Amino acid sequence: MIFSFKKKNIDSPVEMVCKYVTEIDEEWRAVIENYLGWRRYDIIVDPSYLDIAQQVRNKGNYPHARLVNTYQLKDFECVEQSLMEKLSVSNIHAARYLKFLLGKIVAIEDDNVKEYPRGMKKDGTASLNMTIFSLDLHHVNDYVFGESALSLNIEKHEKHLNELMARLSSLEKNQHYAQDFKNDFQAMLSMA
Repeated sequence: MIFSFKKKNIDSPVEMVCKYVTEIDEEWRAVIENYLGWRRYDIIVDPSYLDIAQQVRNKGNYPHARLVNTYQLKDFECVEQSLMEKLSVSNIHAARYLKFLLGKIVAIEDDNVKEYPRGMKKDGTASLNMTIFSLDLHHVNDYVFGESALSLNIEKHEKHLNELMARLSSLEKNQHYAQDFKNDFQAMLSMA
């Protein structure tokens, strides 16, 4: 879509929401990014170019692109201690969208989840829409919010790679032991 805007000589930013999140409270990162999921990749355009962005989306090869309806966004009020307070956002439209998504959800610091109609804890326990449930905090493959996202992803993938290498080493040892056993067994059979 960015290329299509440039082709039309439109000098207006077209970015995913995640591009505008400059900082995130690391203690809340997993919960917030997990809760938002694919909405982290929704596309923000200036409201004056929303119609053109829709045309580009509809006529181009972007059937699954999700445009934020920036035309309808307003400056939503946040509840006290909302998840939105855990972010810094550099674009007014992205900030309004994230306030819409996160501004009514309390960042719960105690264990009384049942006391909050809309709230989440750092451990992923959530109370939303009259249900209490837990988010799977391992569900997010990569983090995308803030300056530290890349280094966190590298660290996470290096750890996973090390775990896989250790597992491979263990499997190779087991395979070696099995081959030794097979050789010893065949040697014994040939002696018999």
